[in-house]
Amino acid sequence: MKKARKWGRRLFQAKRKQQGQGMTEYIIIVVLIAIGLIAAVKLFGGTLKRIFTTSEKTMKDKVEPAASGDLK
Repeated sequence: MKKARKWGRRLFQAKRKQQGQGMTEYIIIVVLIAIGLIAAVKLFGGTLKRIFTTSEKTMKDKVEPAASGDLK
């Protein structure tokens, strides 16, 4: 009976180690994705800002005349 308990404890401890390892791997993946996103924003941030600013101006030019009833 003692041997069965001993093996049961070993299996339980091994399972806990595997769960901890899996959690660590997920954390590493999340950190790497976050680093990649930060790098992409820093690299392409100026370009993205320019694109959105141009889009905003274009939309304003189209919407404001339509709102005032002056369609082009």
